[in-house]
Amino acid sequence: MGRRLKFLQKLAFLGQYHRYQVLEKDEVETLIEEQNELKAIEKEKTVTALPPREACKCSKEDLARAFHVDLDSGLSEFAVTQRRLVHGWNEFVADNAEPVWKKYLDQFRNPLILLLLGSAAVSVLTNEYEDAVSIALAVLIVVTVGFIQVTDLLVDESSFTGEAEPCGKTDSPLTG
Repeated sequence: MGRRLKFLQKLAFLGQYHRYQVLEKDEVETLIEEQNELKAIEKEKTVTALPPREACKCSKEDLARAFHVDLDSGLSEFAVTQRRLVHGWNEFVADNAEPVWKKYLDQFRNPLILLLLGSAAVSVLTNEYEDAVSIALAVLIVVTVGFIQVTDLLVDESSFTGEAEPCGKTDSPLTG
């Protein structure tokens, strides 16, 4: 215990603007015991996974209670470390999704778009360049707007949440 007292005295010396009170041996032991008890209590709080169908029906307060989380201060560093050891890091595994450029080009597979592109080609062959440019520009605008609507109009969290279709989110419990 002599090393702890020397450590506390060094802290008092290093903290020139702070005044530290040297603790008695029994006070240090009490603090260490209390800290160990808190760690033991944290270890006892094992958190089991809750299926999404059940979690979405609970209020955030009920979920916080079930997961032993304080809504104001969050998790302690100890609890975070413990949960990482049990459940792993809070990361998503990225799948080999189709590149964005490929999704954009897929918009050109629409039969109406192909028909318009064909008519633009015919316009070029008949020397109607103004018509060809107008049709091509219209196709480009329609394809771009369609691509934007498909990809980003609604925040698509479905791949993360397991939903079949993207949908709006709320923090209130779902009914039914």
